[in-house]
Amino acid sequence: MNDQVEKGETLTAKELNQKYLELTKTFYGEDQGVMVIDPFIENEWGSIPHFFMNYYVYQYSTGLISSLALSESVLTGGEKQRQVYLNFLKSGSVNDPLEALKIAGVDITSPATYTRAFKRYATLLDEMEKLVKKLKVAGKLSPIL
Repeated sequence: MNDQVEKGETLTAKELNQKYLELTKTFYGEDQGVMVIDPFIENEWGSIPHFFMNYYVYQYSTGLISSLALSESVLTGGEKQRQVYLNFLKSGSVNDPLEALKIAGVDITSPATYTRAFKRYATLLDEMEKLVKKLKVAGKLSPIL
């Protein structure tokens, strides 16, 4: 699709419907028997602002990175870090977001912040995989997963 647009060609609603339905079926595991996707969903792409609004979706990932860093510092930092976090919340919108996060001990411009968050996320995924295995062994989870 990107190549098509870069060549100045038009994307039709029919093409977008087809691609969206294909991706939705893959994402939700229709081929693996997880669920059946109603073909009517092919039109859903037109109601998702991420596809045609100004670029803003990066805020989801930076928000997740920030929340992982903040939660880790609160969970491991004791009472002092708890107070820093509460002060961060109380400050509201007095400071711009980058400055507010720095005051809370999170430098979203530093690669180290992302590295720590990715490590924490990897740990959470490992824990989830262990739980899935336990549930499978106990017969409490679909064998498809």
